[in-house]
Amino acid sequence: MKQLKLMGEEEMNDVLDSRDSNKVFEDKLLALAESLAEVDCEFSGESTFIKMSNRTNGHEICSYVIEDLELIEKARFANIKSEFIEVLVESYSNGIVPDGRAS
Repeated sequence: MKQLKLMGEEEMNDVLDSRDSNKVFEDKLLALAESLAEVDCEFSGESTFIKMSNRTNGHEICSYVIEDLELIEKARFANIKSEFIEVLVESYSNGIVPDGRAS
């Protein structure tokens, strides 16, 4: 998988399709979001979203990235660890947008 900055529109759409069609990945992501819904930590991804969107013209995928990063930050703040969070962290640490294939 390529880094977001190197992806074309078709590759971005492939990542979105893969995430949206992988029920296991989606269920894990939604469960994580639900478990962290009440965690109140300082996270503002607006400027990062704007920068990424301007560089890639991939507004939808950039919103997914920001949501993922917010979940990672909330998990860190709440000291919650899980294999799924580690998959997200490892992907982003390598500059890769998780596409649901390694969930």
